[in-house]
Amino acid sequence: MAKKMTSGSPAGNTLAYTLISLLVFMPLFGRACAQIPVKLNDALASYGVIFDLPEEPNVQQDFTFIAKQKEYRTITAQARNTRVEMEIIKPFTADEAGAYTGSQYAIVKALYSPQIIPYTGEFTVTTDCPPDKKPQESTLEILGKKTAVLVANATERYTFGVWEEDLIKQRGVFYVVYDHRSATIYKITLFRPVEEFNLQEMLNIAASFSRLTS
Repeated sequence: MAKKMTSGSPAGNTLAYTLISLLVFMPLFGRACAQIPVKLNDALASYGVIFDLPEEPNVQQDFTFIAKQKEYRTITAQARNTRVEMEIIKPFTADEAGAYTGSQYAIVKALYSPQIIPYTGEFTVTTDCPPDKKPQESTLEILGKKTAVLVANATERYTFGVWEEDLIKQRGVFYVVYDHRSATIYKITLFRPVEEFNLQEMLNIAASFSRLTS
């Protein structure tokens, strides 16, 4: 007849100690693993692309889903003073990429168009963005082709479409790149606080987006 294992027996004590150890140390181990940061370039390695940044950001959010036979991946990464937001979509034909790219630039520019503010009454007020607060346009060579770049003001929550001086807390560099080799679209925005934003430095970072070399 098998003997009943009691809490006072050696086997019982060993089992109890093992269970207690698992309960105590497994949550600590899980938290330690969760705290290991993933670098942005590590997240991009599977696409064969890379950024050359002064300080490589840690990935904060990384989400992938499938819709209409395309894979969408959104990545948000943060360094000390630089935030990178990316949307990666594939596959795209060249014609699809041209239409999509044009629509994305148009959306950003439209955010700085005259805005109608409704009031309860007969009148509405239209606010116009001053010319010096509208997005600046530049052109960079990225992945071997000329790429349009918009430099625009944003709020503290990294939202474009603001021009009131007291609401402008960030500046962003926005651009869309199509890599024909992998049929992939990269929609990229780089943010820095206005007091730390250096236009040429940020354009250099934007232009550093390149293919990995073997």
